[in-house]
Amino acid sequence: MKLTGQINGNATGQLGKAVIYFNWKGIACGRVYKKPGYRDTDAQRAQRHLFSEVLMQAQDLLGIFIKSFWKKHAIHMSEFNAWMGKNLLSQNFPLEKNKFVMSLGSLEPVPILSCLYSSTTGSIHITYDNTVYGNGSASDLVSFCIYNDATGRWIIDTSGTLRSASSKTITIATGQEYDNIQIYAFAYKDLNKSSFVCSNDNSMTCSEA
Repeated sequence: MKLTGQINGNATGQLGKAVIYFNWKGIACGRVYKKPGYRDTDAQRAQRHLFSEVLMQAQDLLGIFIKSFWKKHAIHMSEFNAWMGKNLLSQNFPLEKNKFVMSLGSLEPVPILSCLYSSTTGSIHITYDNTVYGNGSASDLVSFCIYNDATGRWIIDTSGTLRSASSKTITIATGQEYDNIQIYAFAYKDLNKSSFVCSNDNSMTCSEA
């Protein structure tokens, strides 16, 4: 509404919770303050839950994984925020064990051929294609990220297995359900150097040994 009464100076801004003053084309105007609506839709709740869940994963992975392996993606942001951003786009709520983004890069990837979990011994035997092609090398290292969908927790193997090895056995807790366990594998070289490069990850759900 146009203000016709006396205003001392050019009134702008908010008067308590009653009126908001503003200038429109040189005319002093005001409108009744209206409290912003709070929309708590199913979609908005799901988005908030997704953010909380991905944040929890990022906090768990920050020191043991993200700080080291996401440096290349930390452009005008932290490694933490880079990982969060990619996984908020890739994931859904509830979290899906095969939709994490653990590695992104231009190095030739490492296809997983099989991963077998023994609930008796807790061992996971992983085999992967060690064929060298493109910009890959037999001396590239392979890292494995193991996600347990039942607990929502990670085990990260960053000891570095040679691409040429073709297999890796990792021991976790016994008595797990094999189909809750998701394996992510990626190749990398020159960790902690400016020449560091890694591959996109590959992922597979465990089978029973």
